[in-house]
Amino acid sequence: MGATEPLYLDPPTEADLAVALNAWREGRIRWELDLETPWYRILRAESAEEALGFARVCYPSDANNRFSPLRKFGAVIPAAYAGDSAETSAWEVVLRNTRHDGVRRVPARRTQDHYLIETRLLRAMNVLDIRRPEIDNLVGAGKHSPNLCAAPAHLYDRTRHWAQVLLDRIPEIEGILYESFQVPGECLLLFADSNTEVFEPFGAAVAVRDEPIRSMLRHEAMRVNARVDFDGVPEL
Repeated sequence: MGATEPLYLDPPTEADLAVALNAWREGRIRWELDLETPWYRILRAESAEEALGFARVCYPSDANNRFSPLRKFGAVIPAAYAGDSAETSAWEVVLRNTRHDGVRRVPARRTQDHYLIETRLLRAMNVLDIRRPEIDNLVGAGKHSPNLCAAPAHLYDRTRHWAQVLLDRIPEIEGILYESFQVPGECLLLFADSNTEVFEPFGAAVAVRDEPIRSMLRHEAMRVNARVDFDGVPEL
């Protein structure tokens, strides 16, 4: 049996936070998102029109995720997730944990009332960049950086703690840019007031059960010998 790669998820020390703050100020872990980059969101909604509205904003949620929910003054911070491609977003939402849990049949509820929307940012935003190798700037010399992007779901309390204390120390952070645990790709988590629009949809919201998303999901699932149960009957 192969050795398990250590994740180094011990809580950050005061020294680590000082290093991270300095790295942010010097621009080593601060990434300014531009307005031209497309970001893809898969959202649950009762209609395509409602999905387009949801795609524009952040929402507070208590759902257990890698870097959310985070809190400010005791209240959950509204957040919005997006992927750098339709495929990345599909693996992070509909096909989530298919690989790591050995799932061979994706249930119909994962596709029901879900829509894919291509978006762009409405304004430039400064996010915490914890992709490799930038993540090494979160700790001092001679110390292993935390492998925040590869932690499994049962360790989300530790990855959220890192995100929370970094946001507390660096309140200018407007989001987190990180690597997908599911497939090669990048993920974006933005923070903003619920009433503030941060994304602009481009084109229509497409139901993931409709083409061309249906075929894309089927193809991606087949890469790991899995099938998607779109309408109660798994596709062959």
